[in-house]
Amino acid sequence: MKIAELRTIVKGHQKKDLEFLVAEFYKLIPKNKKEDNQIDELITKPVKDKKVSQANKVIRTIEEISGEVKLFHNNAINQNYLFPNSDVPKKDRSKWRFLVKKLVKEINLAAQNGNSRRRCAEELQVLYETLCYACAYETFTAYDPFESVGISQIEFFDQMIKYHRDSMDYKEFIDKGIKLIFNNELNRYTLYSGLMETFINYCQTPNMKEVAIDRSN
Repeated sequence: MKIAELRTIVKGHQKKDLEFLVAEFYKLIPKNKKEDNQIDELITKPVKDKKVSQANKVIRTIEEISGEVKLFHNNAINQNYLFPNSDVPKKDRSKWRFLVKKLVKEINLAAQNGNSRRRCAEELQVLYETLCYACAYETFTAYDPFESVGISQIEFFDQMIKYHRDSMDYKEFIDKGIKLIFNNELNRYTLYSGLMETFINYCQTPNMKEVAIDRSN
């Protein structure tokens, strides 16, 4: 059924029938989808024009985001998302993956809106290294942190290294990229060769590629 047809049909329903349908549809939506798509907020305050809704959304600066990134990192390293503690309430411990998704999205928005690419790269790096740490040490209940967030390790690495390339000279970038590849843990789906291939794609000149390969040996 197309949306236009759906609208035509529901216009003929009585209020009690619409209330019943909304409740039944709500039951069918998985909990993670409700949170990802802010379904509760939409039900509480429906917005017909998505463009208006997006225009009214506050875009935080990278300085505002960095405090939340640091707090997430500290809580993860201290296993506050895993064991009972007074810093992360029990109801929020399983929501760490949604927090990471939100922070990554906000960092990318900040970069698109003129914030420092170097700072955006640094904050993405904190998140990336935290998830890498969780691949080797008991940090979350999830077996694979990257899979839980819904992004592959290579894709996350690619987003981060792109901002580093935009904000560094090539020698600094090469050293940074190699350290990020070999100084961090891998999840079960990732190989060093895959990260290296992604990194080499940002070494645009033959000289850069030669230096990168030489320093990685």
